[in-house]
Amino acid sequence: MFFSSILAVLTRNKWVQTKLAQYITEQVQTQLGVEVEIKAVEIDFLRNFHLEGILMRDLHKDTFLYVRTLNAQLQNWNLTQNAFDLNSIELFAP
Repeated sequence: MFFSSILAVLTRNKWVQTKLAQYITEQVQTQLGVEVEIKAVEIDFLRNFHLEGILMRDLHKDTFLYVRTLNAQLQNWNLTQNAFDLNSIELFAP
């Protein structure tokens, strides 16, 4: 019980969430051979996602996607069917 409580607290931490997202992007880079970068992540109650500095490059190292800030809110998350609805998405680019 103590370990799961600490794990729950740590996963609510922005720094931990960012490091986890950066680890996942490193795995994607290794698997796909393309550059993917996320500078910061903040997830609130597994519904509200705030991502900063999203950069994706194609196989020729050209910028495929850059978004300064992405805010998304999930709704009706069904894990058994691996499906969810996006309630809102806000994108801010330079």
